[in-house]
Amino acid sequence: MDRDDQAIVRERSQVSLCTTVAEGDQPFIPYKGDANYHILRNGRPILDLTSQYGVAPFGNYSRAHRNMYDLLQEFGRGKYAASVDPDPGHRLEVLLKQRLLEFLPEGYEFILFELSGATANNVALTIAEHISPKRNQWGSFERAFHGRHQPAKDLTASNTGHKAPGYRPSLSTVYFPYPSSSKDIIRLLEFINANEERTFSIENLSAFMMEFIQGEGGMYVPRESVMHNFVEALQEKGVLVIADECQTFIRTGRRCAFEHYDVKPDMITISKIFSWCGFPMGAVIVRKGLIKEGTLPLGWHSGSQLGQPLPCLAGLVMLETAIKENLVEHAQKIGSLFIEKLQSALKDNPLVKEIRGKGLMIGIDIVNLEGKPDAGLLGSVVDACLEKGVYVGTAGNKKHETVVRLLPPLMITAHEIDFAVKQIQDAFDLFFEAYR
Repeated sequence: MDRDDQAIVRERSQVSLCTTVAEGDQPFIPYKGDANYHILRNGRPILDLTSQYGVAPFGNYSRAHRNMYDLLQEFGRGKYAASVDPDPGHRLEVLLKQRLLEFLPEGYEFILFELSGATANNVALTIAEHISPKRNQWGSFERAFHGRHQPAKDLTASNTGHKAPGYRPSLSTVYFPYPSSSKDIIRLLEFINANEERTFSIENLSAFMMEFIQGEGGMYVPRESVMHNFVEALQEKGVLVIADECQTFIRTGRRCAFEHYDVKPDMITISKIFSWCGFPMGAVIVRKGLIKEGTLPLGWHSGSQLGQPLPCLAGLVMLETAIKENLVEHAQKIGSLFIEKLQSALKDNPLVKEIRGKGLMIGIDIVNLEGKPDAGLLGSVVDACLEKGVYVGTAGNKKHETVVRLLPPLMITAHEIDFAVKQIQDAFDLFFEAYR
């Protein structure tokens, strides 16, 4: 990081509260962007494999950005009027909801726009309260991440740092083992058998919010048959299943990650990909027939910034791009290629415990030579990748798992994957030699 960038970091620390990155730990400051690369001030390119936690699915500059630029010019000439009121909204909002329902799996009918994934999750929980007012417990998985705002924060369990000492939850939440391995499946069954009727009752669960592939918690992929049966068992008992698709929407090689498991959740929340060009937005999608007349009283929810024209415009461009570029199929094919090449390149490295994922949502679970998670090693590998021109992220709580998180732009190419695999392999080989 050169002097100018260091000055920016210093000035930012004087006026900003640090949230997810400690002061001085920011790895670099992009000077400009070029497709899937960040360009530093000295002209050096860095291949981005994080997509800003999934918020930049089209990279830095793409056909989607050019289309958005043209539409923004029309917006500036007054073609699209600002919303008078969140209800009934405006034609861009209606058009986006119609297009989104056409794109999603069949069986959904209502959409409400929000400002983020966390607030979308909060609204889904509010709807569940209205539907099942006599049920007073909630279900979530261990390692789950559903946001940093209450009540969604109550269902988050990926990192203790998300909750302050003395944190007082607003919801009574039961955390179930996540069925990603044979060991965890056994733990899930044992947990239900040992605790049902003692600490919780399935019939008392209002809703169960779940990631069908866990991101922040460690890039875990559940067993398909177990997840399918678990979801069906919940719904048979009247528990509303909320699919948190904020990070997985389109990215896993399906429109929604729950399609891998042949289930139909009662509600879906999506967010990150909607915010691709800087206009924050999330959405709650509701299954047909779920909300009966009189379920939601007038005034049950509102917000002065919900479903505004610019975010809706960006959402329409996002959907159009995903369809025209066939990004769902591309994520499946190129993601499978990425995983296969990583597994081949790292199969003999003892620092790699497992490579897992679906589509372009991939985790490299790393351990030290004692077979234990190692936060220091994880940080060193991430830094080494950056030195070699590849920017990767992290996942896991650093105590039970240390995971390199890969969320590449959805338009990543096979050539870029070859480059990324080579640099990641070199970084791991470097530390294997150092640790040996």
